[in-house]
Amino acid sequence: MRTTLNIPDELIKRVQEIYSEKSKSRAVEKALRELLEIYAGKKLSELAGKIEVELSPEEIEKGRTR
Repeated sequence: MRTTLNIPDELIKRVQEIYSEKSKSRAVEKALRELLEIYAGKKLSELAGKIEVELSPEEIEKGRTR
């Protein structure tokens, strides 16, 4: 999807450096994907201790092989 964004040049240049990308689009895409992974991880860690799991280690292992 094509989108027009107003992002300061220095910010784009820094993101391109961080991700070693010449393409602005690829650099921004990588940055957004990483941000979403970090966000998902934080949300998951917020659930720690709040969800009760009633599975044995064997049942968990069996579920991994599906």
